Amino acid sequence: MNHPFTLMGDLNVITVLYFAFFVFTVVLGTYVYVRNEGSRISLVFLLLTVSIAVLDLNEALYSWTTVRSDAFAFQSFKSIGYVFWWPLILHLLLLIRFERIGGATASCSASCTPIPSCWSSARWRASAIPVT
Repeated sequence: MNHPFTLMGDLNVITVLYFAFFVFTVVLGTYVYVRNEGSRISLVFLLLTVSIAVLDLNEALYSWTTVRSDAFAFQSFKSIGYVFWWPLILHLLLLIRFERIGGATASCSASCTPIPSCWSSARWRASAIPVT
């Protein structure tokens, strides 16, 4: 049974939401990468958002299609996003775990407390002394 394809006739709320998520993840990943271009974390985050964007786009096309063979194809294309999502999220979490706030790499053991460099300045120490 051939079903004629109409662009807006088969569009539903789920499809629009997945297209919105697709655009949002691409914009978010690009924005973070452009703002922190030299950072490894921003590069891994960009790759992670591209992987999620592949999932969102294929899910939108899957819910938009009316032909069974196309639905199976889009469902199988989603596996590209799934294959790369898990290692990228693990890599991103490990990078964030060993990154100190302020961009300096944490080099101390788990027992030491990282202190930002601005706290070691004489001005901060002088302001921290209570005046009596």
